[in-house]
This record gives sequence, C-alpha cells and structure tokens, in this order.
Amino acid sequence: MESSSNCIQNNISNPVEIIHLIQQKIVTGRKLDIEENSVLLGGDTNHILIDRDRVMESALEEIAAIDDLRICLEVQFYGEVSVDLGGPRKEFFVLVLNELKQKYFDPVREWSGEYQTIGKIMG
Repeated sequence: MESSSNCIQNNISNPVEIIHLIQQKIVTGRKLDIEENSVLLGGDTNHILIDRDRVMESALEEIAAIDDLRICLEVQFYGEVSVDLGGPRKEFFVLVLNELKQKYFDPVREWSGEYQTIGKIMG
C-alpha cells in the first residue's frame, strides 16, 4: 500500500498523522477539514438530511442510498439552516454512533439486513 510505504519512508508514527494521510487517499470531493477563514467550499459531497427525532431511521435510509461512500458527507438536520463546515457532520456521527451502540451492540442483536448499512456508517 502506498500510504504505509510513505509512513515508513518519512518516519510517520503518529496515528493522527497516519489517518490524515490515509484520508487524503480515500476521501474524495470536498475536504473534510474546512479552514476557519476559507471561502472554498468546492468539491462534491453526499448531502443527507437527518431527522433529530429519528436519527437512526433517517441515517439508515440516507446512507443506504449513497452510491459512492468515498465522497465527503454533508449533513443537514431537518428544519435547521446551516452550512456543514464539519460541525453538523461531527454532531451526526456522535448521535448516530451512540444510538447504534445502544440499539445494536448493548447487547448484540441478531443479524439483520441493516448491518450492511451500519457498517457503512461506522466506516
């Protein structure tokens, strides 16, 4: 893998630096981290609408409909006007991963068709 060779050659061992390097190779479209004074919001995104009252259900519906998971995710919550510069996306993952843990892994549920989409969310 090109990224692992790059880490070895450049003596990169910090996990955060390694993740950022890999993100550059995997994630396409808009950059994940928008700088504070940046006016550049260019690049493709996978836009999803999430219902705060049905986070899990709306997340499963929206993520299942995405064709290319490598494109940066852009999250908007129903009834809220915001530009996703990273905040709504991070809040979405906090909410959905917490609900995933409670609903599917505490205790672990039997296999269902939803597990494929859950894997996409976690990935």
